Amino acid sequence: MAQTPLITVLGSLNIDLVSYVPHHPLPGETLTANSFAVSPGGKGANQAIACAKLSRPQSDKTAATANVRMVGAVGADSYGSLLRSNLEGHGVDVSGVAVRADPAKTGLAIIVVDEPTGQNRIILSPESNHDLDKAVAIEAGLKDKPDLLIMQLEVPIPVVLEAMQAARTASVPVLLNPAPAVELPASAFEGLEHLIVNETEASVLGRVAESVLDTEEGLRSVADGFVKAGVRNVVITLGGRGVYFLQGWTGKAALVPALKATVVDTTAAGDTFVGMYALAAVAASKAGVDFDAEAAVRTANKAAAKTVERKGAQDSIPWRDEATKLSVTRFPVQLRKLLVRFDGSDPVSHVNAAALAKVLLSKLRPGLSVHRELVARPVWADGDLRSIRVDPGDATAVTQGAVALADHAFELLDRLHLELDPDVAAVAAAMVDFAFALYLRLGLWQVRVVRWDVVRLVFLAWVTVFSEC
Repeated sequence: MAQTPLITVLGSLNIDLVSYVPHHPLPGETLTANSFAVSPGGKGANQAIACAKLSRPQSDKTAATANVRMVGAVGADSYGSLLRSNLEGHGVDVSGVAVRADPAKTGLAIIVVDEPTGQNRIILSPESNHDLDKAVAIEAGLKDKPDLLIMQLEVPIPVVLEAMQAARTASVPVLLNPAPAVELPASAFEGLEHLIVNETEASVLGRVAESVLDTEEGLRSVADGFVKAGVRNVVITLGGRGVYFLQGWTGKAALVPALKATVVDTTAAGDTFVGMYALAAVAASKAGVDFDAEAAVRTANKAAAKTVERKGAQDSIPWRDEATKLSVTRFPVQLRKLLVRFDGSDPVSHVNAAALAKVLLSKLRPGLSVHRELVARPVWADGDLRSIRVDPGDATAVTQGAVALADHAFELLDRLHLELDPDVAAVAAAMVDFAFALYLRLGLWQVRVVRWDVVRLVFLAWVTVFSEC
């Protein structure tokens, strides 16, 4: 069995002082905040927490798909202790986090969040982050030869550049998230495995006007420039527009649309994206398969969409089981009423499935955008569903079976790489949800048998909807 991959994050650790305000203050304006919070943060620590939380379900914090190590510096103060203990509490190795003696202090970030939009403005005070011992940090960063070294630019640039060079020499792949944006020498991109930038960072590092990124042609031009400089995988996050990626070694590129979300606070959304993307990268490496940048971007997009729906930085980052479940809150209540009518009599008939599909189509056709050829792939065979077995007499086992069915269904979605409109995504999630409801109601309390026929009815109707689009 392959050893669990190691991700090392060399970067900043800050305490976030966050004010939530009715609007960003104008010059000379004094505002009263709606609320205030103090929480662990820093791009480095956020990305380490993201890797840790997204590598395991909340219910089982020991079932990690990756080990995570943090390298950085804090002050010998209460904030430094809070940062270290919070990382350890999430399973992150803090042996590489140096504690600097007085008068060095732990880094601070003053964050002002505009509550109506969720957009933030941040002022950094680096403190101990700029007091890193270069040699010690680089040695700690490459200890045990990690499967991926992640870095940002909230620590001294010379530390980052020399660590990148040392990683190249040691054949350790690097993911660089160059925030805050500063121009870097061309040598920084030589042999760089992953570059993840937002629009501002792409503009500064690519030395182009930000308006160039307004078109897909402009995005391709900037991404091509990074690839020519030596980057293998380029990702440009575009906020509400989505994410553009270019896989330099295959030439594959696409603009992946953003997922709709109720934006509460955008803090740590980018760090969540980096964490989920990084986990996909090391998983591919350990499995000995080619890295699928598009699949990684789509999965990271889902995780980031969950993050912006919550307040805070590290607290807002989802666990793996949260990130891989789609919301059903926008699904029409009428579907629940419709499904309740099915009493289990000949439920898998095409007549019943067609009737259910007809209602779905009539209500959701305006938002459906799934390609016909996707449903022709043979992943919906009955064997996929029947592969999950539970004892209908055991309530715990039945519940676990329902959860397993959800995981299995979304694995199938990932295999199809469906580009779902948010309404269609809600349909997909709701189909699974209501399959549980029928499965549990009919299987456990009514006839006490496992009603896979009911489950197949729901999936057959779902596939019928997609095939009619």
